[in-house]
Amino acid sequence: MSRNAGAKPDEPEKPAIRRPRFSKSFLEQHAGRIVQDPETAITELVANAWDAGATVVDITWPADAGEMLVVQDDGTGMTREEFEDRWMTLHYNRLESQGTTVEFPKGAKRSARTAYGRNGLGRHAAFYFAERYEVHTAKDGLLTKERVTRTAGEAPYELTFLGQEETSEHGTTVRVEVQRPGLLWFEVRDLLSGRFFVDPDFSVVLNGNEIELLDVEQLEVREVPVEDVGTARVRRIDWEERAPTAKHNGVAWWVNKRLARPPSWDLGNGAILDNRFSAARKHTYIVELDELEPFVRPDWSGIMPAPDVIAAERAIDDFVREDLNTVLGSARRARKRRAIEQSKETLQHLTPLSQDHIAEFIDEVQKQCPSLGEKELNDAVHVLAKLEESRSG
Repeated sequence: MSRNAGAKPDEPEKPAIRRPRFSKSFLEQHAGRIVQDPETAITELVANAWDAGATVVDITWPADAGEMLVVQDDGTGMTREEFEDRWMTLHYNRLESQGTTVEFPKGAKRSARTAYGRNGLGRHAAFYFAERYEVHTAKDGLLTKERVTRTAGEAPYELTFLGQEETSEHGTTVRVEVQRPGLLWFEVRDLLSGRFFVDPDFSVVLNGNEIELLDVEQLEVREVPVEDVGTARVRRIDWEERAPTAKHNGVAWWVNKRLARPPSWDLGNGAILDNRFSAARKHTYIVELDELEPFVRPDWSGIMPAPDVIAAERAIDDFVREDLNTVLGSARRARKRRAIEQSKETLQHLTPLSQDHIAEFIDEVQKQCPSLGEKELNDAVHVLAKLEESRSG
């Protein structure tokens, strides 16, 4: 008999479980501009306060690296369990977990809000400024303190519980010792003033001074239908001299009271105006179309291409060109007179029909090419007049 008779056969080895590792650059790929761009980072920190049902966001902006950046709100806050669930879930689905509407602190009576956040990426914004930050958040009588530190390997970041204490307050404070400020305080002021609409239940304070958010309620609203999408609400701002900064020039797209695409005169059909000309610096169009919300990029840096977006761009392009034609009418009539005067000697020898053709040309070219310079217009009229003269001859 074999000496192995009756022995149990070898059991197969259990397969070893292996898990992927996180590289140091994971958050740059995951959160994008939120952790790479100071403008996006501070905007997201304010947007987080809006989503938390805050009435006031108080920002302490540092002058130099090594000083503290503090963003404090009086919103709903979080329990320890809520904080750890949201921070420890990568690509946290806010819509699935909390819905589209904002939760307000208990007892607060405020107008309904639609939340900006969708996937929880905004909570990483403080990582632009440093490798770690603290969150102090109060809810249901307890203040929870946590530290968030960027790592690599088994996780892209880790939490350290710093303790709890009783409190009668509510809200969240983000504290970070800044390693790269990225912006000066007045740049932050100008940035945030153009990223959020005025709301009676929401204000932003920067270094002790309230920021004047964009107030559009007094402006005339024009409704522009966008086929199969919805109705856009369009307002025109006429600056007395010029827009506060070049970033205000053009057509700005807003979704749920937040800037979704920065102002630009190019809507995909060629620039409506050239920023070098005074007219481009004196007018801003605000377009509100909440139906484009599904196409807003996760970091709110723009709107993704889609058939609905293209349809909206075409409708707004047509509206803005026609509206500018009316707004700039007197200036164009004056330019028309000067262009005719420049070629008067040639024009007076043309037939009435040819003169009418040239007059129509001047009107149409100014409408279709609003950035055309006066010299270029004069030259074009002179060439056309010569051509008409040769044809008549």
